[in-house]
Amino acid sequence: MVIDPELFGPAADFRERVDRMIGQTKSGEKAEGISEILVPGEEELRVREHNLREGVPLRPSTYRALRQYADTARLMTELIIT
Repeated sequence: MVIDPELFGPAADFRERVDRMIGQTKSGEKAEGISEILVPGEEELRVREHNLREGVPLRPSTYRALRQYADTARLMTELIIT
């Protein structure tokens, strides 16, 4: 379910409040052994950006299954492991 924030006010005001909340959250006290405070979705965004830049990593078992499928289906493919 998604709620359109513009139903409650201008989008710019909503973004400003969200940015303020993020700033307050990130400036909070860190738990012992924690070097950084993340907000919901931040880690997923970092992983997405990494995968777009570097490619999606595959486990060896996934690679083998794809290779076997391609061979069985006689697909002319080249799968590369880096």
